[in-house]
Amino acid sequence: MRKYAREVAFSMVYGYLMTGDREDKIPEELFDGRKLDSSDADFVFDVYNGVIGCADRYEELIGKYSEGFRSERIYRVDKALLLSAMSEIETIKTPAPVVIDEIVSFAKKYSTEKSTGFINGILGSFVREREKRIACEAAEEDKNRNFGIKLDPRSVKEGEILQKAFIPDEE
Repeated sequence: MRKYAREVAFSMVYGYLMTGDREDKIPEELFDGRKLDSSDADFVFDVYNGVIGCADRYEELIGKYSEGFRSERIYRVDKALLLSAMSEIETIKTPAPVVIDEIVSFAKKYSTEKSTGFINGILGSFVREREKRIACEAAEEDKNRNFGIKLDPRSVKEGEILQKAFIPDEE
């Protein structure tokens, strides 16, 4: 069950933030292993290891998007939710709306009332910037293949590459 696996991954990330100790297996005393098949367990560790491997970059992005809050001041439950979502979106490539919807529902369950909007906003900024970066990288790859086009990042909206976004090289 993917929802339960996502919740286990979030919980393990939270534990890591609290203790700094890295887990090499799912703590059976905390979670019902019968609810996780082998692909769910793999998913949990892919998300968890993605957080650990990219924690510094994700923390920097959280600080950037939170406007006025340093990452270390953010409630650890919220941070664990954000880190888990960022890792899943990048590592597993789960569609962002699915991840955001689940993570916001976890925020309603485990965090404060104000946290849902905060988390939704941070993840929205993360996804928009990520989609722009991916679109620009794709355009750069195309340019490098001698198609003679480049992408104007100002014209990319919500991950859609508009026809007008392609402009010829001016050489």
